[in-house]
Order: sequence, then C-alpha cells, then structure tokens
Amino acid sequence: MIHFLLALLFLTVCPSCNYLGQQKMVNNKDKTMVPDEAPNADLGDTLIEMPTGGILNKNDADYNPTEKVADGRDEVILAPDQSSKPLVTDNSVVKESVNNDENDSMGNELEERLPTPDEKGNEESKIDNEAKKPELFDAKESIEIGKKLTGTHQMWHTLLQKYVSEEGKVNYQGFKLEGANLDNYLNELSNSVPSDNDKSLSAMAFWINAYNAFTIKIILDHYPVNSITEIANGKPWDKKWIMLGAKMLSLNDIEHVILRPTWNDARIHFAVNCAAKSCPPLSNKAFTGSNTEGLLDKLTSRFINNPKFNQISPTKLTLSKIFEWYKEDFGDLPKFVNEYTTSEIKSNAAIRYQEYDWSLNSI
Repeated sequence: MIHFLLALLFLTVCPSCNYLGQQKMVNNKDKTMVPDEAPNADLGDTLIEMPTGGILNKNDADYNPTEKVADGRDEVILAPDQSSKPLVTDNSVVKESVNNDENDSMGNELEERLPTPDEKGNEESKIDNEAKKPELFDAKESIEIGKKLTGTHQMWHTLLQKYVSEEGKVNYQGFKLEGANLDNYLNELSNSVPSDNDKSLSAMAFWINAYNAFTIKIILDHYPVNSITEIANGKPWDKKWIMLGAKMLSLNDIEHVILRPTWNDARIHFAVNCAAKSCPPLSNKAFTGSNTEGLLDKLTSRFINNPKFNQISPTKLTLSKIFEWYKEDFGDLPKFVNEYTTSEIKSNAAIRYQEYDWSLNSI
C-alpha cells in the first residue's frame, strides 16, 4: 500500500513522464497499418507494412510483384522508388505511411531488395512484349539479295518477298492481311513522286513499282475475284483513281503516258504486271535505281524463254500477245527475241500469237 501511494505521488509530481508514456504508445500504433485505416480499401486479408511502404497479403510469402494476385485483385505492392505514390487496388487508393527515419536506417536492406539493371530490363521487356501485339512484319529487315534495300521501296520489297513466289504467283490472301502496310507504302509513293523531267533509273523504278503496287491494291479492293477484267466493267486500266502527288492517274496513264514515252524501253512490258496468268510474272523484288537495269534484263529473258508464254525455234515463233499488242516497241521481232535466247532465229521465221489467259495470277 505504501509503495502504491509513493508511485501515485511520483506521477503527480512528474506530468512530463506521463506524456512521454502516452507518446510512446501513439508512435507504436503508427507503425502498423490495418485495413480499417485505409480509406475505401477492401483488401480481404489482413495487411502488413513492408519496409519500402508496400503491402502484401500475409499468406503471400512468395509473392512476386510481376504476377497477378491469385484471387483476381490487382497488384498492391510498390517498387522501392515509388514510396511516395498511392497504392491502388480495386479502384481504391491506400495511402502509404512511411517513416523517414526508418528509410534512412534501412538503406542497405533496400539496396538488397532493388533489382539489378539486367533484371529490371528483362522485366520491362517482358511487360512491353505482353502489352504490344507483334507486328506481322518489320520493314527494316527487308534485304535485297546481295545488299540491303533502303529508301521508299523498302516496305514494298518486304511485301513482295513474303507474298510473291519466285515464279511470280501472288498470295492475295496474305497481301489482304497486310493491307495497312500496303496503304502506307502507297502513301509514301504519293509523297515522293519524281519530277516530270526526271529520266533517271530511280524514276523509272518508282513508276514500275507504283504500277505493280496499285495493281495489287485494286485486286485487293475487290477480292476475291477470278480476273482483273471483272473490275470496273472490264476496264480497270482506264479508271482514274491513283493519287500520286497532285495528279489523279490511271494504270494506263502510268504505263502509256509516263513509262513508255519517257524511257522508250521495250523491256518495261516484262516489268509491269497486269495480275493475269498470261502476263509477265510479277517480280518478287522491288525495283531501285541500282538494280533496274539488271532486273529488266533478267525478267525479259525469263519471260521470253519460258515455254508457258513463248515457244521458240529457228523457223517458227509462237509468242505472247504482248508482242502483237506493242509491235512498235519491239521493232524487228526475230532480232529482239534473238538477244535473249540461245536459238538462232531466222529473219523470215513464221510468227503467231497465243491466246491470252486473263485468270488471276494467284497461288
């Protein structure tokens, strides 16, 4: 009893001691965050505070911050460098309570918890890859045989490599899947039209690529079709729908107003493709200023010596209708054909022409 009275007397005389005891209890309470103290939070399980200010479920001993919570709730853990940001879960915000003194004393522990740069990079890369749908293709990876293709026609070259066979057969269904990429290329063409007096091989390559790409485009716009002659009342080449620069052109404009008169080169007929089986096969390489000359020779020789299109003997020529339609471009036919074949064709060789198959040149 005497001891009790002495203790009571001591507390009465020393009120500051009583204040310190109460303050100690308040401080101890502040170190624990429970769901009731988090406004609008409905976290389910009891939560505990981490040294970094993050929150974990007590049962999640092996919790991985890059994984979703098993019961479907969003993640609630923060990385150490986000200690000043709110935690979000089920559209509710839980404010962190971080003691600055504790942060100073836990520097080493935080250092150990931080991911290494490699780990962080791998995690970010993983998240980025999951968030983005892979593109069907990357135009920057387009490579022409023998050298890398660069510039405006890079995307066109990539599409040709993917959807046109070595024999010139076209996978229109594949092209259809990448219609947006084809449209992007056509837009590039519209913004890079050569000047009217440009007679370079680069300009020639531009117009050949444009003719072939817009032919593919008109087929895709009406696909599926059995023949290009089913489009525009059988006159798809006369339709003015191609906007290049400030001019609205037709396919015939590109071939007969620009290409043929400007370069006066009969080999152009074996470079432009009309989407028909009897047409000279579409090249699966884009034309460029540096490859046009060689590619024209290769395509001309390939077409002339292909028995599907032409049958050649010293005394008789059975040729594609192209040679009949454009006689003025070829001049002396036996002489022209002799330049691309090993047969010695006589100047008086008989010449006849095959029927033209307008069926679609699809795979």
